[in-house]
Amino acid sequence: MRDIETITAAIEATPGWAEAKAKHFVGSKRGPDKYFRTRAWVEVAVRRWMALEPLVTPNFKVLDIGAGFGYFAIVGKAYTDHIDLVDVPHPIYDEVTRLLELPKYEQEVRAFTPFVGGRYDLITAHRMVFDKGWGQDEWQYFLRDVRDMLNEGGSVVLGFNNRRDKRFMKWAEPFGALRISEHDVLLTYEALNG
Repeated sequence: MRDIETITAAIEATPGWAEAKAKHFVGSKRGPDKYFRTRAWVEVAVRRWMALEPLVTPNFKVLDIGAGFGYFAIVGKAYTDHIDLVDVPHPIYDEVTRLLELPKYEQEVRAFTPFVGGRYDLITAHRMVFDKGWGQDEWQYFLRDVRDMLNEGGSVVLGFNNRRDKRFMKWAEPFGALRISEHDVLLTYEALNG
């Protein structure tokens, strides 16, 4: 399932995809329509999953925060049958996840607000934007909240935008944060509970 061309072709053959793309895609580089560049985003999702393979165990449960179009979940079907997508209500994201038949829960991540969810083996957030303006207190609250959603042996992988990860690393040291790539940070169940 890691074949980028095959996955891209399958997505683009989804009934309604061409119509949704014709309706929403305006060619922006920053707007949500940028995600209609299917191949590029499938490639990102494949690379993310390949990097996460050491964390993967059979029948594990995943929560993808800020799921957008759901490319991470589509590629993830090769690894697990249980991936919950969470994102804010958004007309384009909602339309696309419906077309792709991906279960999506609507929730906005807010400072000092508990996250509604079950128990997971892997919690991810890639290219986060919910953390703008967050400081140490907001992050420590969020980390305690996701810690309580992790199964024993689970992990949290956070992917940062715009170098906000440098501040985060300073605040997350007590939680055992480890940098695993230029903008990605890993926190394990053991470190979060240590």
